[in-house]
Amino acid sequence: YEMAQERDYDLIVLDTPPTTNALDFLEAPQRLMDMLQLQPIQWFRKGVGGGGTASRWLRWGGSSLIKALGRVVGGEVVEELSTLLQDMSILYDGFKERAGEMWGLLRSDECGFFLVSAPNRSALKEALFFHHKLLESGMPFSGIWLNRVRGFYQDKHTWSALPQQFSRPDEEALEVLAKEICQDGESLEDTVVLLRDMSRHFGLEFQEVEQARKEVVFLREHLGEEPFIGLLPLIQEELHELAGLAHVGQLLLDDGVGPLLDEAM
Repeated sequence: YEMAQERDYDLIVLDTPPTTNALDFLEAPQRLMDMLQLQPIQWFRKGVGGGGTASRWLRWGGSSLIKALGRVVGGEVVEELSTLLQDMSILYDGFKERAGEMWGLLRSDECGFFLVSAPNRSALKEALFFHHKLLESGMPFSGIWLNRVRGFYQDKHTWSALPQQFSRPDEEALEVLAKEICQDGESLEDTVVLLRDMSRHFGLEFQEVEQARKEVVFLREHLGEEPFIGLLPLIQEELHELAGLAHVGQLLLDDGVGPLLDEAM
Protein backbone atom coordinates (compact mmCIF):
# COMPACT_ATOMS: atom_id res chain seq x y z
CA TYR A 1 0.00 0.00 0.00
CA GLU A 2 2.77 2.43 0.90
CA MET A 3 4.62 1.58 -2.33
CA ALA A 4 1.47 2.36 -4.32
CA GLN A 5 0.70 5.60 -2.51
CA GLU A 6 4.06 7.09 -1.62
CA ARG A 7 6.42 6.00 -4.41
CA ASP A 8 6.39 6.54 -8.14
CA TYR A 9 6.40 3.10 -9.78
CA ASP A 10 5.09 2.31 -13.24
CA LEU A 11 3.98 -1.15 -12.14
CA ILE A 12 3.87 -3.08 -8.87
CA VAL A 13 3.63 -6.88 -9.10
CA LEU A 14 2.44 -8.77 -6.02
CA ASP A 15 2.89 -12.54 -6.12
CA THR A 16 0.41 -14.11 -3.71
CA PRO A 17 0.43 -17.62 -2.16
CA PRO A 18 -1.75 -20.44 -3.55
CA THR A 19 -5.52 -20.07 -3.67
CA THR A 20 -6.55 -20.61 -0.04
CA ASN A 21 -3.89 -18.36 1.46
CA ALA A 22 -4.33 -15.82 -1.32
CA LEU A 23 -8.02 -15.48 -0.51
CA ASP A 24 -7.15 -14.90 3.15
CA PHE A 25 -4.69 -12.22 2.09
CA LEU A 26 -7.12 -10.45 -0.21
CA GLU A 27 -9.93 -10.53 2.34
CA ALA A 28 -7.69 -9.32 5.19
CA PRO A 29 -8.54 -5.57 4.88
CA GLN A 30 -12.29 -6.22 5.01
CA ARG A 31 -11.88 -8.71 7.86
CA LEU A 32 -9.88 -6.14 9.83
CA MET A 33 -12.59 -3.53 9.31
CA ASP A 34 -15.27 -6.01 10.34
CA MET A 35 -13.31 -6.97 13.47
CA LEU A 36 -12.87 -3.34 14.50
CA GLN A 37 -16.63 -2.86 14.24
CA LEU A 38 -17.45 -5.77 16.56
CA GLN A 39 -19.65 -4.64 19.41
CA PRO A 40 -17.43 -6.05 22.19
CA ILE A 41 -14.48 -4.06 20.80
CA GLN A 42 -16.61 -0.94 20.82
CA TRP A 43 -17.71 -1.63 24.38
CA PHE A 44 -14.14 -1.88 25.59
CA ARG A 45 -13.05 1.16 23.59
CA LYS A 46 -15.79 3.44 24.83
CA GLY A 47 -16.61 1.94 28.16
CA VAL A 48 -13.82 3.50 30.17
CA GLY A 49 -12.96 7.14 29.75
CA GLY A 50 -9.96 8.35 31.69
CA GLY A 51 -9.62 5.48 34.13
CA GLY A 52 -12.35 4.04 36.33
CA THR A 53 -12.96 0.78 38.03
CA ALA A 54 -14.41 -2.56 37.11
CA SER A 55 -17.61 -1.69 38.95
CA ARG A 56 -17.99 1.26 36.60
CA TRP A 57 -17.85 -1.22 33.72
CA LEU A 58 -20.55 -3.32 35.34
CA ARG A 59 -22.84 -0.29 35.73
CA TRP A 60 -22.17 0.95 32.20
CA GLY A 61 -24.95 -0.22 29.85
CA GLY A 62 -25.88 -3.15 32.12
CA SER A 63 -23.89 -5.43 29.79
CA SER A 64 -24.44 -9.07 30.67
CA LEU A 65 -21.38 -9.99 28.62
CA ILE A 66 -19.10 -7.71 30.65
CA LYS A 67 -20.64 -8.94 33.88
CA ALA A 68 -20.09 -12.56 32.92
CA LEU A 69 -16.54 -11.81 31.82
CA GLY A 70 -15.85 -10.05 35.11
CA ARG A 71 -17.09 -13.03 37.12
CA VAL A 72 -14.92 -15.46 35.12
CA VAL A 73 -11.62 -13.60 34.87
CA GLY A 74 -12.04 -11.00 37.59
CA GLY A 75 -12.78 -7.30 37.52
CA GLU A 76 -9.09 -6.38 37.48
CA VAL A 77 -8.51 -8.28 34.21
CA VAL A 78 -11.52 -6.58 32.65
CA GLU A 79 -10.19 -3.20 33.76
CA GLU A 80 -6.70 -3.93 32.33
CA LEU A 81 -8.18 -5.15 29.05
CA SER A 82 -10.28 -2.05 28.72
CA THR A 83 -7.26 0.12 29.46
CA LEU A 84 -5.26 -1.68 26.77
CA LEU A 85 -7.97 -1.14 24.20
CA GLN A 86 -8.31 2.45 25.30
CA ASP A 87 -4.59 2.93 24.65
CA MET A 88 -4.99 1.27 21.27
CA SER A 89 -7.90 3.53 20.40
CA ILE A 90 -5.32 6.11 19.30
CA LEU A 91 -4.42 3.68 16.51
CA TYR A 92 -7.98 2.50 15.89
CA ASP A 93 -8.95 5.19 13.42
CA GLY A 94 -5.64 4.73 11.59
CA PHE A 95 -6.16 0.97 11.33
CA LYS A 96 -9.68 1.47 10.05
CA GLU A 97 -8.69 4.14 7.54
CA ARG A 98 -5.74 2.14 6.19
CA ALA A 99 -7.81 -1.04 5.87
CA GLY A 100 -10.53 0.86 4.02
CA GLU A 101 -8.06 2.46 1.64
CA MET A 102 -6.34 -0.86 0.98
CA TRP A 103 -9.67 -2.51 0.27
CA GLY A 104 -10.56 0.32 -2.09
CA LEU A 105 -7.20 0.02 -3.89
CA LEU A 106 -7.66 -3.73 -4.47
CA ARG A 107 -11.05 -3.04 -6.07
CA SER A 108 -10.02 -0.01 -8.13
CA ASP A 109 -9.26 0.23 -11.84
CA GLU A 110 -5.59 0.72 -10.95
CA CYS A 111 -5.40 -2.90 -9.85
CA GLY A 112 -5.78 -6.07 -11.91
CA PHE A 113 -5.69 -9.73 -10.90
CA PHE A 114 -4.08 -12.40 -13.04
CA LEU A 115 -4.43 -16.06 -12.12
CA VAL A 116 -1.70 -18.57 -12.97
CA SER A 117 -2.62 -22.20 -13.53
CA ALA A 118 -1.28 -25.43 -14.95
CA PRO A 119 -3.16 -26.72 -18.02
CA ASN A 120 -4.85 -29.61 -16.23
CA ARG A 121 -8.45 -29.96 -15.13
CA SER A 122 -7.99 -29.94 -11.34
CA ALA A 123 -5.79 -26.82 -11.43
CA LEU A 124 -8.20 -25.07 -13.80
CA LYS A 125 -11.16 -25.80 -11.54
CA GLU A 126 -9.25 -24.22 -8.66
CA ALA A 127 -8.47 -21.18 -10.82
CA LEU A 128 -12.12 -20.86 -11.83
CA PHE A 129 -13.12 -21.00 -8.16
CA PHE A 130 -10.70 -18.15 -7.43
CA HIS A 131 -12.06 -16.27 -10.45
CA HIS A 132 -15.58 -16.58 -9.02
CA LYS A 133 -14.40 -15.29 -5.64
CA LEU A 134 -12.73 -12.29 -7.26
CA LEU A 135 -15.89 -11.34 -9.12
CA GLU A 136 -17.95 -11.94 -6.00
CA SER A 137 -15.73 -9.46 -4.11
CA GLY A 138 -15.92 -6.89 -6.88
CA MET A 139 -12.21 -7.12 -7.66
CA PRO A 140 -10.96 -6.47 -11.19
CA PHE A 141 -10.14 -9.71 -12.98
CA SER A 142 -7.62 -9.28 -15.82
CA GLY A 143 -7.11 -12.82 -17.09
CA ILE A 144 -5.46 -16.22 -16.65
CA TRP A 145 -1.97 -17.40 -17.56
CA LEU A 146 -1.56 -21.07 -18.35
CA ASN A 147 1.99 -22.14 -17.53
CA ARG A 148 4.13 -24.95 -18.97
CA VAL A 149 1.78 -25.60 -21.90
CA ARG A 150 2.83 -28.33 -24.30
CA GLY A 151 2.42 -28.00 -28.04
CA PHE A 152 5.13 -25.49 -28.95
CA TYR A 153 8.66 -25.80 -30.21
CA GLN A 154 11.37 -23.17 -30.09
CA ASP A 155 13.62 -22.03 -32.93
CA LYS A 156 16.11 -19.71 -31.26
CA HIS A 157 13.77 -17.16 -29.62
CA THR A 158 10.72 -17.86 -31.77
CA TRP A 159 7.96 -20.20 -30.61
CA SER A 160 5.65 -21.99 -33.03
CA ALA A 161 2.75 -24.36 -32.50
CA LEU A 162 3.08 -28.02 -33.40
CA PRO A 163 0.68 -29.25 -36.07
CA GLN A 164 -2.63 -30.55 -34.79
CA GLN A 165 -2.36 -33.95 -36.43
CA PHE A 166 0.31 -36.62 -36.14
CA SER A 167 0.15 -39.87 -38.09
CA ARG A 168 2.52 -42.56 -36.89
CA PRO A 169 4.31 -44.23 -39.82
CA ASP A 170 3.85 -47.95 -40.30
CA GLU A 171 6.71 -50.47 -40.20
CA GLU A 172 7.23 -50.39 -43.96
CA ALA A 173 7.59 -46.62 -43.97
CA LEU A 174 10.05 -46.83 -41.06
CA GLU A 175 12.22 -49.32 -42.95
CA VAL A 176 12.23 -47.11 -46.06
CA LEU A 177 13.22 -44.09 -44.00
CA ALA A 178 15.88 -46.10 -42.16
CA LYS A 179 17.47 -47.16 -45.46
CA GLU A 180 17.59 -43.52 -46.57
CA ILE A 181 19.31 -42.22 -43.47
CA CYS A 182 21.38 -45.23 -42.49
CA GLN A 183 25.08 -44.51 -42.84
CA ASP A 184 27.86 -46.93 -43.70
CA GLY A 185 28.68 -49.12 -40.73
CA GLU A 186 25.34 -48.49 -39.00
CA SER A 187 22.90 -51.32 -38.38
CA LEU A 188 19.66 -50.99 -40.34
CA GLU A 189 17.83 -52.87 -37.59
CA ASP A 190 19.12 -50.48 -34.90
CA THR A 191 18.07 -47.48 -37.00
CA VAL A 192 14.56 -48.91 -37.39
CA VAL A 193 14.34 -49.42 -33.60
CA LEU A 194 15.47 -45.84 -33.04
CA LEU A 195 12.90 -44.48 -35.49
CA ARG A 196 10.20 -46.63 -33.90
CA ASP A 197 11.01 -45.23 -30.45
CA MET A 198 10.99 -41.67 -31.82
CA SER A 199 7.61 -42.30 -33.46
CA ARG A 200 6.19 -43.63 -30.18
CA HIS A 201 7.58 -40.62 -28.30
CA PHE A 202 6.05 -38.12 -30.72
CA GLY A 203 2.74 -39.97 -30.56
CA LEU A 204 2.64 -39.59 -26.77
CA GLU A 205 3.70 -35.95 -27.07
CA PHE A 206 0.86 -35.18 -29.46
CA GLN A 207 -1.61 -36.87 -27.11
CA GLU A 208 -0.55 -34.46 -24.38
CA VAL A 209 -0.77 -31.53 -26.80
CA GLU A 210 -4.32 -32.52 -27.70
CA GLN A 211 -5.21 -32.72 -24.02
CA ALA A 212 -3.79 -29.22 -23.50
CA ARG A 213 -5.99 -27.94 -26.34
CA LYS A 214 -9.04 -29.50 -24.68
CA GLU A 215 -8.18 -27.77 -21.39
CA VAL A 216 -7.96 -24.40 -23.15
CA VAL A 217 -11.40 -25.02 -24.67
CA PHE A 218 -12.75 -25.99 -21.22
CA LEU A 219 -11.38 -22.79 -19.72
CA ARG A 220 -12.78 -20.61 -22.50
CA GLU A 221 -16.20 -22.22 -22.19
CA HIS A 222 -16.33 -21.30 -18.50
CA LEU A 223 -14.85 -17.81 -18.80
CA GLY A 224 -16.60 -16.65 -21.96
CA GLU A 225 -15.00 -14.70 -24.79
CA GLU A 226 -13.82 -11.60 -22.99
CA PRO A 227 -11.18 -12.52 -20.35
CA PHE A 228 -7.58 -12.78 -21.48
CA ILE A 229 -5.98 -16.24 -21.57
CA GLY A 230 -2.22 -16.26 -22.02
CA LEU A 231 -0.12 -19.31 -22.75
CA LEU A 232 3.45 -19.82 -21.58
CA PRO A 233 5.17 -22.77 -23.28
CA LEU A 234 6.84 -25.65 -21.52
CA ILE A 235 10.54 -24.79 -21.39
CA GLN A 236 12.62 -27.90 -20.86
CA GLU A 237 15.77 -26.32 -19.46
CA GLU A 238 16.07 -24.73 -16.04
CA LEU A 239 15.90 -20.94 -16.03
CA HIS A 240 18.64 -19.75 -13.73
CA GLU A 241 20.35 -17.02 -15.76
CA LEU A 242 19.29 -13.50 -16.65
CA ALA A 243 19.02 -14.24 -20.37
CA GLY A 244 16.46 -16.99 -19.79
CA LEU A 245 14.45 -14.86 -17.39
CA ALA A 246 14.53 -11.98 -19.87
CA HIS A 247 13.18 -14.36 -22.53
CA VAL A 248 10.25 -15.34 -20.31
CA GLY A 249 9.68 -11.67 -19.51
CA GLN A 250 9.43 -10.91 -23.21
CA LEU A 251 6.92 -13.74 -23.62
CA LEU A 252 4.78 -12.09 -20.95
CA LEU A 253 5.03 -8.71 -22.66
CA ASP A 254 4.05 -10.35 -25.95
CA ASP A 255 0.93 -11.88 -24.31
CA GLY A 256 2.46 -15.34 -24.41
CA VAL A 257 2.25 -17.72 -27.34
CA GLY A 258 -1.20 -17.78 -28.84
CA PRO A 259 -1.51 -20.20 -31.78
CA LEU A 260 -2.47 -23.14 -29.57
CA LEU A 261 -5.47 -21.18 -28.28
CA ASP A 262 -6.52 -20.19 -31.80
CA GLU A 263 -6.20 -23.77 -32.99
CA ALA A 264 -8.19 -25.00 -30.00
CA MET A 265 -11.03 -22.63 -30.78
